[in-house]
Amino acid sequence: KDYFVLGNSLFLLAEYESAIECYNNALRIDGKGKYAWYNLGITLGIMGRYNDALVCWDELVLKDGQFKEAWFNRGITLGHLSKFEDALACYDRVLEIDNAVKDGWYNRGVVLSELGRYDDALLSYDRALMICDDEEAWFNKGAALTELDRHDEALECYHRAVSINEKLKEGWHGMGLALAELGNFEEALEYYDKALVMDDRYQDAWYNKGVALDILGRYKEAQSCYNKGVAIKKNDLRQEAGRSRINYGTLWGS
Repeated sequence: KDYFVLGNSLFLLAEYESAIECYNNALRIDGKGKYAWYNLGITLGIMGRYNDALVCWDELVLKDGQFKEAWFNRGITLGHLSKFEDALACYDRVLEIDNAVKDGWYNRGVVLSELGRYDDALLSYDRALMICDDEEAWFNKGAALTELDRHDEALECYHRAVSINEKLKEGWHGMGLALAELGNFEEALEYYDKALVMDDRYQDAWYNKGVALDILGRYKEAQSCYNKGVAIKKNDLRQEAGRSRINYGTLWGS
C-alpha cells in the first residue's frame, strides 16, 4: 500500500488525522522518506500542532541543509510558537539559498515587525515588492511605517494595497487610521465606511470610526459605533498590528 499517496488524498479531503497516520506508516517503512516528513510537517502545522511539526522540519534540515522549503516552513512554525528570533534565522537561511524567494523576504519582514525592528522590516518588504507587486507586502509596509509615525508614507502604502485588491478591508481601515493620525478625521470616516462595506462586523473599524466621530463632537453617532462593536477596548486609536503571515505551502506530490 502506498501510504504516502493515500495520505495526500486524505489531506485533500481534510481528513488530517488519517493523513497523519498514513505519513507515519510511510515513515515506518522508510524513515528517510523526505517528502513524507515534509507532508507530515505541513499537516501537523495546519492542525496547530506546532511542536510536533517542528520535529519534522528539524529532521529535514538536518538531512538536507539546502532544502529551502523546509527552512521556510520551519520559520512559519517557529513564528506560530512566538520564537521570532529563531524564525528570522530560518528566513535568513532561505534567502541565503535563494534570494529571489518573495515570501522569504515577506515573512522576514513580518518577524522583524514582531520584534519591533520596523526599519529593518521595511527593507525586507521592499525586497519582496521588488520581486512582486503584492497587496499584503504593501499593507504590512504601511503598518511598519505607522509604527514609525510616518503616516503620509503609510497612507500611500495602504492606497497601493487597495489598488491591487479593493476588497482588502484592512487596507481601507489603514487609510482611515493614517488620515486620523494626520488630523483628517472627516476624510478618515469615508475609509472606515469603506472597510465596513467589506465587513460590517469589523470591530476595529467600528471602534476607530467612533473615535473619529468623538473627536468631531458627533457623540451620539460615536456611541452608536461603539455599541456595534463587540468587546472593543476604547484605549488605542491604532489597529492591532495587521501583519498576516504567509502560511504553510502545498503538499509535496499532491
